Amino acid sequence: MSAIKIKGAKVAKLAAGAVPGSERPENKDDKADQQSGTRWMELRYLHADGTGVPNACYVVKSQQTGSVLSQGTLDGNGFRRIDGLPFSEVAVTYWFHDDPTALTIKRKPKPNTNPQPFLVRQVVEAQLHSLAKQATEAWDWTWGVLQGGFNKDASVSQIIADTVISLIPVVDQVADVRDLVAALFDLKHFYARVSWQRLPDEEFWLWMGVVLTLVGCIPELGSAIKGVFRVLLRAFRDASAKVNPRQVLDQLLSVLNYFGKGNGYRWLRALLGQLEQHARWALQKLRGVLGAIESALRKLPDLVRATRQYFLSLLNTLKSRADAMVQRVIAWFKDKLQRVMGQPPVQRKGTTNAPNTTQQQAQRPPGWFGATRKRYDELSQDPAHNGKISPKSRNEARVGMKLEQDGKLAGPIKRDPSGGAEFIDAKGTKWDVKSFDSRWPERKGGFSLTRDVQKIEQELLSGENVILDTQNLTLQHKSQLQQAIQSKGWGGRIQWFP
Repeated sequence: MSAIKIKGAKVAKLAAGAVPGSERPENKDDKADQQSGTRWMELRYLHADGTGVPNACYVVKSQQTGSVLSQGTLDGNGFRRIDGLPFSEVAVTYWFHDDPTALTIKRKPKPNTNPQPFLVRQVVEAQLHSLAKQATEAWDWTWGVLQGGFNKDASVSQIIADTVISLIPVVDQVADVRDLVAALFDLKHFYARVSWQRLPDEEFWLWMGVVLTLVGCIPELGSAIKGVFRVLLRAFRDASAKVNPRQVLDQLLSVLNYFGKGNGYRWLRALLGQLEQHARWALQKLRGVLGAIESALRKLPDLVRATRQYFLSLLNTLKSRADAMVQRVIAWFKDKLQRVMGQPPVQRKGTTNAPNTTQQQAQRPPGWFGATRKRYDELSQDPAHNGKISPKSRNEARVGMKLEQDGKLAGPIKRDPSGGAEFIDAKGTKWDVKSFDSRWPERKGGFSLTRDVQKIEQELLSGENVILDTQNLTLQHKSQLQQAIQSKGWGGRIQWFP
C-alpha cells in the first residue's frame, strides 16, 4: 500500500478535476457513451515531485452502492483510463495501493571536509565545567583549583571532540554530534543526583535524546530514520493526548517523500524489522563515544584526580545503563510505529467523465519546534556570556522557539543583544526566562516560593516580561507558583512553559 495525501487546497480541488497541463476537452464520444449507457474516468497518481507513480494498483468503488466498479494497475507513467463504467455512476471513491517501487533515499549526508571540532569542544567544555562545579557542591571542593586543572589541560575536551567527530564524520551530522555529547553529559548530571532529586521518567527522556542523535548518524538511512522518530515523538510524547493514527501515518509518509521516492509504507514495514539491528549499531557507536570520554578523563592531571574519579564513577553508571535504556527507547518507537501501521488506504472522492489526479505530499521532518538548526544555534548564543552556548542557553532557545511556534510569543524572536533579557519578540517586548528546580534543596538553589517570586517581581519592575520554565518543578511547587502569580495579578506579563 502506498498512502497518499493531497497537497493543500489547490491540489485538493484538482483531485476531483483536472491538473495543470492535463486539461482536456469533453470527450467527443460522450454522447455515444450516453446512448450506450456507459461513462469513463481517468486516474493519475503522482509522486511529490510531479512524476508518475508507475504500476501502482488501484480500486474504484461506487459511492452509491459500495460495489467495486474497476480495479487494476496503472501504467508506467502512473496513468489509467477506465471506460465502460455504468452511466448512473457519477460520484465514485478510489484509492491506490501496492506501489511496487522501493523507496530510494535521495537526501544523504555529504563527506565531511570541514568538521570544525571547536564547535563540539565548546559543548564539551561547558559540560565538563558544569559537572565539576556540581562535584564541588557535593563535596565542598575548591572550584578554583578544579577550574585551573581543566584550563591547564585543554586537551581533554579536544580529545573528546576529535574522537567523536572521527566516529561520525559527516557535515550534516556535526550538529547531531554536539547534541549527542550534550545529551550524554545531561545524563551524567542526572546520575550525579540522589534519587529524590530525579523526576519521574526523567532518565527515559534523557536517553531518548541520546538515541535520537545516534540513529541520525546511521550511514545512508540515518536522517530518514531520525525524521520518522521525530514524527512519532511529537505525536505520542504526551501520553494523555488523543492521537489520530491515520494523520500520523500520513505525516510519516510525507517525511519519507522528503527524503526519497518510492513506497514509503513498505519502507516503514521493513524498518519495524530492522530496529533491533539499528539499536545494536547505535550501542556500538555509543560505546565508542563513551570510551573516548573515558580516555580523555583519564588524562586529567593529578591536581584534579578526585574529580577524575568522580567523573569516571558517573561514566561507569552511564555505561551500565546503556544497553537496557537504548533497548527500552527503541521498543517505545517500535510500539508507536506498529500503532500507526495497518491503516487502510486513503480513499478519495472522484468523478466520472473527468480526470482524477492525486499527488503525494513531501514535508521536512519536525525539527527544533519547526525551526532550522541554524536558527536554534543562533538563539542558543547568549550575549550575556560573549555569545557562548551552554546547557542553560540551549534550554532557553528551546523554550523560546516552542512558545513562538505556539503563538504565545510574537515571532520571530531574537536574542537581546544587551544580554539584559533573554529574548525580544517581534513587538519589541523583552522576555526573561526563569527556570526553577524542585530537585535541589533551597540552600543549593532549589525552588523557594518566596525567593523565586521576588526574582520574578524584580524582572517585571525592570520592564521585562517573564517566561516561567517549570519543566523541573513538582506538581505541588508548580501549583504554589501559579497561585502566587495569580494573587499578584501578573498573568498578563507571564508565559508558562510547558
